[in-house]
Amino acid sequence: MKILIVKLGAIGDVIMAMPLVGAIRRRDPRAEIVWMCGEAAAPLIAELDRVEPLVVSEAALLGGSPARKIRAVAAAWRRLLGRRFDLIITGYSDRRYRLLSLAARARERRGFDRGGGRWWPTPGRYHGDEYVRLFLNRDGPEAGLAELPQIDVAPPPELRSTLAGLGLGRGVIALAPGGARNALGDSPLRRWPLASYARLAAELARRGWRIALTGAAADGWTRAAFEKIPVADLIGKTTLVDLIAVYRACGAVVTHDSGPMHLAILAGAPTVALFGPTLPSEKVPRSDKIRVLHGGAGLPCRPCYDGRTYAPCRDNRCLGEIAPAAVADAVEELIGPAEVRAPGRVSQLVPGF
Repeated sequence: MKILIVKLGAIGDVIMAMPLVGAIRRRDPRAEIVWMCGEAAAPLIAELDRVEPLVVSEAALLGGSPARKIRAVAAAWRRLLGRRFDLIITGYSDRRYRLLSLAARARERRGFDRGGGRWWPTPGRYHGDEYVRLFLNRDGPEAGLAELPQIDVAPPPELRSTLAGLGLGRGVIALAPGGARNALGDSPLRRWPLASYARLAAELARRGWRIALTGAAADGWTRAAFEKIPVADLIGKTTLVDLIAVYRACGAVVTHDSGPMHLAILAGAPTVALFGPTLPSEKVPRSDKIRVLHGGAGLPCRPCYDGRTYAPCRDNRCLGEIAPAAVADAVEELIGPAEVRAPGRVSQLVPGF
């Protein structure tokens, strides 16, 4: 069986589609899988077992001029010209994404149906389950639940000494206060207020935990909120793949609906996920390692995200209602209080250190 998956987009969206790989392997262990992805997600796809990344210019496709978009589509066609697949799965309801695979030959093409047909994602269901349902071509109890793949990675040598010097281990809680940004734009309404993260860091430190800040280089703007709090600063010092290993080595991860949240879940790290305008059941799989706090229970507008836009809002009121002390309590409900956990070192917790 030869299968092409077309799924670009935000890191979280790509991770939620990863259960497709396991579902395909269970059907045919020797299946040949090609995944068309953007540059940002390509390193993650490359870590999947026996999956060939086919990288396209996501920046050109999503935000380029008409000429750049045409060139990007033409480049994808050149990569696919003459290739044959048993099935092409396009993980979008927007039919324009199906243009990307037109140069390939396929016995069957399948994608979500914007018209609300059988393969329109059911509101409220975890998106990973919906991708599996799309592949299996059936619904109901027999469809099974999505399973994220196991990605076994260790940080590169140049990062190991940095992490070891920080004393990263099970006594550390990682925070990811930035994120919620992709090639299509910024989504500040998905972020828990930065001041709340700072109060949480102070509260966790008071309870005996050590704090690590994580995020991409573009999240450097969050540092100023933690100037008076002892934290280990890893912002901009890790790749996406490195971050999986970092999160796996921490006691827990706290973040809002963002790429880091999905990376923490992919790492199998205990995760406290903070939600407001988006629906947790669509973004978070069933797991006893995850605690969800959903703010704004009394607001008529929650959830407000419809897949494209949010309700008019200036102050993130729903997320602002989540108290830092409640988040600290959720951390300790998930993994226990700080005083009963051995702080450890990175070398003891991450293979290869």
